[in-house]
Amino acid sequence: MQDTINQQLKQLRLKQEQVSALRLHVGELEKLLATVKDDYERVLAPLNQEATRLERRIASLRAGLQKKPLAPAIRTRPIPSVKPPITRQQQARAPKRSARAVCKGVLADHIESMIEDAARDQVMPLINAVLADERRDLGDMLELMPWGSIWTNRTPWETAEEQSARLDLWAKELTARQTYWQKRLNRLESDPAHGLLAEKAENSAEAWQLFLASLADSQEQKNKRLQAEIDFLEEETADDAEDTDD
Repeated sequence: MQDTINQQLKQLRLKQEQVSALRLHVGELEKLLATVKDDYERVLAPLNQEATRLERRIASLRAGLQKKPLAPAIRTRPIPSVKPPITRQQQARAPKRSARAVCKGVLADHIESMIEDAARDQVMPLINAVLADERRDLGDMLELMPWGSIWTNRTPWETAEEQSARLDLWAKELTARQTYWQKRLNRLESDPAHGLLAEKAENSAEAWQLFLASLADSQEQKNKRLQAEIDFLEEETADDAEDTDD
C-alpha cells in the first residue's frame, strides 16, 4: 500500500506544480492585459466614445427617414408570483450544510493539524477565507497549500487505505482546478487586447506610442466620415420636412 501512496504523492506533486504554474501565468497575463488596455483607453477612449455617439445619431436619422409607423406596444400586467405560506416546521428547520462545506471543513481541520508553524500565519487566513465562501470548492483550498507535510503525512486517525482515498480525491480536485485555470487562460488569450499585448511586446516604448497614435488617427478619420454622413442625413431630413409642409 505504501508503494501506491508514494506513487500517488509523486503524481499529486506534479499536478500541484502544474496548477501553481498555470495560476501564476494567468495572474501575470491579467496584469499585462490590464496595462495594455489602460494604454489603449488613455489614447482611444474619447475617440471611440465620439464614434459611438455619431453612430447612434446616424441610426436615429435613418429611422426618421424611413417613416415606418410603429405598432403600439401591448402592455400586459405581470402575473404576480404567489409564494406558498411558510409553515412553522419550515421556520424551525436549521440550514443544512452542503457536501462542499463538509469536505472543506474536513480539509481545513487536516491543514490545521499538519501545517508547519512557519507557514501557518500565511496560509490559514487564506484557507479560512475559502472555507467561509460557499462558492469556492475543495480545490481552491488545495492550490493554496505549499508542498510539505500537509500533503505527505498521514494523520494519526487515518489508515493507509483512507490516506490513499484522500489523495485520490485531492488529485481529482486539482485536476478540476487545472481545467479551470486552463479555460481562464484560453479566454485571456482570445481577448482582443491580446493582439495589442503582442504588438507592445514586439516594439520599443516609443514604437508602441506611435502605434497607438496611428490607431487614434485612423479612428479620427472614421469619425470625420461619420460626421459627413450625419450632415448628409440631416439635409435629407430637412428636405423631407419641407416636402411634407408643401
